[in-house]
Amino acid sequence: MKDEQKSRDLLIKELAEMRQRAHEAEELIRAISSAAAAAIVLYDMQGQAKYVSPSFTSIFGWTIDEVRGKRIDFVPESEREETAAAVQLIVGKGGTLSYFETKRYTKDRRILDVSIGASRVRDHKGDPAGMLVILTDRSDYEQMRARLAQTAGNLDAAVASRTEELSKLNEELKQEIKRLQNAEAAQ
Repeated sequence: MKDEQKSRDLLIKELAEMRQRAHEAEELIRAISSAAAAAIVLYDMQGQAKYVSPSFTSIFGWTIDEVRGKRIDFVPESEREETAAAVQLIVGKGGTLSYFETKRYTKDRRILDVSIGASRVRDHKGDPAGMLVILTDRSDYEQMRARLAQTAGNLDAAVASRTEELSKLNEELKQEIKRLQNAEAAQ
């Protein structure tokens, strides 16, 4: 009887320690998720959102209460085929994405340029349980890149125009020098 009580006490203690470690791990994940600038989404195997980070709400507009247990309708039609292939790679085959450039809608239907990283999530038995997706808003970067390309084009045009002007002035200068040389030779 005493041995049974010791075994039970030991088991209770081990369970309490496991719960504590699980709680600490969960708190660490929440802290990382809350501090991340990128949007984080955890999907189940049916593609329904189980969790979205505060950054997801800031970037895309939906709260966890609006999307929990639902598919998030934010993939533009033009991106659906490529996105479906990526999801199949991750969920179906266990692959990962480290840098997938695509577009996503916000709640108010603006389109954002995003970069996605994703991997399959497994449960405690090692079976597929869903997908973790990290989305980085690249819209500002894409806008800066477009402005830079426009500025480079404007600069190229200005250089070409100035080169043409200088070429004309150089020709005029050559002709003036030749005229002065001829006038000097005639004297």
